[in-house]
Amino acid sequence: MLKLYIALTKSSEKKVFEFSLDSYDKILTIDFEKALKTSDHLCAKPLLLICTHGSYDKCCGTKGKQLYNNLCSIEKDFDVWQTSHLGGHRLASNILLLPEGTYYGRVDENNFSKLKDSHLKNRLCTELLRGRCFYSSEEQAAEYFLAEQYNDTKISDLTLKGTSRTDSGHIETVFINRQDNSVYNVLIDKKDNAVEVIASCKDKYKKFFPQYDLINITRG
Repeated sequence: MLKLYIALTKSSEKKVFEFSLDSYDKILTIDFEKALKTSDHLCAKPLLLICTHGSYDKCCGTKGKQLYNNLCSIEKDFDVWQTSHLGGHRLASNILLLPEGTYYGRVDENNFSKLKDSHLKNRLCTELLRGRCFYSSEEQAAEYFLAEQYNDTKISDLTLKGTSRTDSGHIETVFINRQDNSVYNVLIDKKDNAVEVIASCKDKYKKFFPQYDLINITRG
């Protein structure tokens, strides 16, 4: 039996659809436009994808496979799968939660319970957070700082209003809390080429990455 998953990870709509197939040819018979408008194929549990792509990077092949082996038979709140590539190899084990579209890194059997607890409370585990896939890197940084400072805020309540550059060159990202209509203005500074690291276990040379610093968060 084959499984086909389609994930919608827009900030305004998050769903995972599951289709059971007995052959790849059956994919051609599915009316996806119609199927995605109903709840008939919605997943009962979120997907937890663990990168185990050892032929691309040995860190993921070793640490990712170990995490998968630890979780696949005991985890009841997620549907656990191996996946081929999530980037950020130096952060293995890397996982992606769907439909939330949240990337986490440096996950292992010791800290997974903390991540899971945050997820079940509809919050971000900032200690392991890499970012959410529908945001830019600047917006990911802003959401991280917001989640750190207001850790009682449910992530499903927040909507991104917009991101812009200020006259001083800083980056301002605005989030709205749909529950009480409060507005969060997150002001950050981006320093290009601020950090030099080995990006992958197979790399011989370091690469430069930007660094984000929080200036302030105002709530109105």
